[in-house]
Amino acid sequence: MICPKCGKEVPADAVFCPYCGEKVTRLEKREEIAIERLHPAISAAGWLSISYGVAGLLLTHLAISALSLLETLVQRISETFYYPMTIPPELTSLAIFMAVISAVYAILIVGGGMLLSASRVGAYISIAASLVATCFGLIIFAKLPGLFTAAFLSMEAIPTILLVVLIYRGFSYLR
Repeated sequence: MICPKCGKEVPADAVFCPYCGEKVTRLEKREEIAIERLHPAISAAGWLSISYGVAGLLLTHLAISALSLLETLVQRISETFYYPMTIPPELTSLAIFMAVISAVYAILIVGGGMLLSASRVGAYISIAASLVATCFGLIIFAKLPGLFTAAFLSMEAIPTILLVVLIYRGFSYLR
């Protein structure tokens, strides 16, 4: 059993929590306790992780689509005006890089879902995926002008820091 007040494991035959003294009632399913008494910080972290992952997937999909459109446009201009033009290889590698980041954002969504079921594994997955996404974003945005760097801070670093703080605050309530 889990104490509804402090979230610690309590022996099955206990009437009171040995850690905080709260009266405990016996429930059949441990998951019911975790879901009913999910710490607000963990709930917020789970939803933040899912939202962050979905927003990241949408933005990377948009970027990949824009790169694809640019490639098609350059190819058509080249064919129409008989002027050989090619896409810089950096843009092609950027598209591949964005596809990899899409996978990281998908993993972030899974971690958020696991957090909402009070899983420590979900916390580890969410933190790791958000840190990887932030590092990838740093690599991409480091080559862009200052305005884009400021946008990066609000788009990647702030949600990652917030996610780590929320998970830290409610980590003892995870199993």
